[in-house]
Amino acid sequence: MPAEPAIKRAVAFVDGQNLYRSAKSAFGYHYPNYDVHALATSICVRQGWELRNVRGGVMEGSVLTF
Repeated sequence: MPAEPAIKRAVAFVDGQNLYRSAKSAFGYHYPNYDVHALATSICVRQGWELRNVRGGVMEGSVLTF
């Protein structure tokens, strides 16, 4: 079994529509009021991971489009 890497790298994939609806439900926002890159950075810093990329899209039916 390979050894665990010393530096863990991460790529964040974000469903923008789902994030928007969750923020709207939780905080009452009626427009996108969030920074996806800052959110991913915050999570990675807390976990000790190196953020390599942030990708986002919107769900259309059952397909995530970018």
